[in-house]
Amino acid sequence: MVTSISKRALLLAALFTLALGGGACSEEKGLKIKSISPKTGPANGAGNITIHGNGFKKGGAVGVEVYFGDRKARFLRFEGDAKMVVVPPPGEVGQTVDVQVIFGDGREHKFAEAYSYIDPKAGFNVNALAPGDEK
Repeated sequence: MVTSISKRALLLAALFTLALGGGACSEEKGLKIKSISPKTGPANGAGNITIHGNGFKKGGAVGVEVYFGDRKARFLRFEGDAKMVVVPPPGEVGQTVDVQVIFGDGREHKFAEAYSYIDPKAGFNVNALAPGDEK
């Protein structure tokens, strides 16, 4: 009788472990947006912005659009499954805008007040190059 209970407990523990492990793997494979870098750029819209995440190429980001405030960025490319690169549109010096990523299937992600425009003559701050908070 002890053997029967031990086998059941062992089987339940194994099933529970598999269930937890399977859930974590499927979430990691899904489309996810984590951060953008850099967080500042010239007001003339020059330079590239990298959007970090995962699931971009495999069943993910078909028909992606990226907006800086209400202005659409120019999509450049995917870099593997975890990065997409865009060129921000021009903005006003000192303006901070939301960055919104919208996918063809209707899913979207917004980074509130995530990008600031600077005077192109002023140069860049080292802190602006840090990826920032993961979401």
